[in-house]
Amino acid sequence: MDHDLIVEPLLARGTCFIENILQAPDLHSVAAASMAIVEQMRPVAREMLQAKITLEAQQLQGTDVAPCCQHASVRYVHTRTVSPQTLFGEVCIPVRTFECGGCGASLRPDDDHLGIPEVGNFTDDVRALYTPVVAELPHRVANDLCRRCTGVALSSRGA
Repeated sequence: MDHDLIVEPLLARGTCFIENILQAPDLHSVAAASMAIVEQMRPVAREMLQAKITLEAQQLQGTDVAPCCQHASVRYVHTRTVSPQTLFGEVCIPVRTFECGGCGASLRPDDDHLGIPEVGNFTDDVRALYTPVVAELPHRVANDLCRRCTGVALSSRGA
């Protein structure tokens, strides 16, 4: 996908977002405007993040994948999509899977680069925010605070 085809709609969306906030008649107080900015910016930020993921994944498609066994080859198996929760909402990340011809091990070379969580449905940004909050507050309060401030719905088992 062409870089400009991704960037132009995001710029237009950002301009529309700014105009909506500046023209809104009911956002006179700082608190109301602040909350409206956060709520309206979340989908725009999610789209920007998804565009970044798409560009990164496309660049990785052309890279060679090294087998785990010496003198072996790798075989492409499939690409599937994982949909972890980020601070801006759910994103779709393509996961390429290969098989080592020497030992048959499954290889996912892009996981670290794209930030695919090893376990669970939440990315590291959510965990980094949630961990200190839940260490200080009861789980129910921490989950509610996280949901109200970020839009991410967690449970004590979810992060």
